Amino acid sequence: MPKTQIKLVSALGWFSLFASLILSNSVSAAGNRDDAYATPTEDFSVHAIKHGYSLTDARRLHNEWSLSKFLNITESGAYSYLHLGEFLPQAMIYHDGGVVRLNENARKSIAEIALKKDGESTTFEQVILDKHSPVQGVLVVKNGEIVYQQYPGIRENDRHVWMSNLKVIVGTLIALLEEEGRIDLQKTVADYLPKAKSTAWGKVKLFDVLNMQSGLNLEESPATRSGDTPHNAFVRAEVGLPADDGKVYTHDDALFAIPYLKKPGTAFEYSSANTQMLGLVIEEITQKRLAEVIAERIWSKASMAGDATVGLSPQGNAIIHGLVSSRLDDMARFGMLFTPS
Repeated sequence: MPKTQIKLVSALGWFSLFASLILSNSVSAAGNRDDAYATPTEDFSVHAIKHGYSLTDARRLHNEWSLSKFLNITESGAYSYLHLGEFLPQAMIYHDGGVVRLNENARKSIAEIALKKDGESTTFEQVILDKHSPVQGVLVVKNGEIVYQQYPGIRENDRHVWMSNLKVIVGTLIALLEEEGRIDLQKTVADYLPKAKSTAWGKVKLFDVLNMQSGLNLEESPATRSGDTPHNAFVRAEVGLPADDGKVYTHDDALFAIPYLKKPGTAFEYSSANTQMLGLVIEEITQKRLAEVIAERIWSKASMAGDATVGLSPQGNAIIHGLVSSRLDDMARFGMLFTPS
C-alpha cells in the first residue's frame, strides 16, 4: 500500500464509526467565537425541518438564499443543504448493483456518553437533540452495524451536502491513481496541467497540495470569505458571482490566479482551492469528469442505497471540495471502505 493511502486509512479510522451532518463547517452554534474562524449564526432550530419543509417555508427560504447564507449557519442555508439543485446545476453520481443493508444493533451506552457543556454535565444524546444544536443527523456504525442513529433535523432518505467531508473522496482518488502508477506526488501541478506553468501553482508538488501546504495565498476562513481576497474571488467564481472588483471570473480563471505567498511545504494552510486543483488533476489524468470518476471508482462499487449529486460551477466544474450530496447512511458506507467492516 502506498504511503498516501496509508495516511488516508489512518486519518479515516473514525469515519465509519461516526458520520454526521451539520449545518456548516463550524462545530459551534452557541455563538460566535472571537477569532478568525468564528461563524455567524442565526437563531433558529433544525428540529422544525425534521419532517421536511412546507410550501410556504420552502418558497420563503429559497428567495432569502445567498452565498453568505450558505456559508454560515442560517435557516435558508439549511434549506439549501437539502435542496442544492435549486441553486446550482448538478451532475449525478450513480450507484449500481445491490444495496447492502446496514443492520441495526442499538447501543444505549452511546447515547449516555458523559459530556460537559458550559460547565454542566450532560450526555451525547442530549447535546445532539438540544434545540440549539445545528446537528441534523448522526449515524454511528461499528462492525458493519448501526449502533446509534438520530435524525433531529433531516429525514432518513434526504440527501444532505457533505461540505468539507468530501475532501476525503478526492484524497481517495489520488491514492488509487498513485497505487496504479498513474500519478507521482513528487511531480508538480504543471507536470499534469500544462496551463499551470505560468501560474503560482506551476512548481508546487502535488504532495504539498494534498497536505494543504501549497504556499499560495489561499488560506480559508470566515474572514477570507469576504472582501478583496483570492479565496473570496475563487468561491464567488464557483457560483457565478462577481468578485470584489466587480468582475465575474470563471472557475479556472479564479483558481489559477491565486498568487504565491511562501515556500511550499513549510506551513499548513487549509483551503478548498487545494482540493479543487487536485480535482482538475484527476480529470486530466483520467480524461473523465469527476462525477463519472467517483461513480465508476467508488459509488458504484460500495453498495450505496442511492445516487449522489455534485454541484457544478457555471462552466461545469464539479465543486469537489464540498458539494456532493447523499444520504447519511451512504456517507457511512463510504467510511466503511476504510475499515474491516
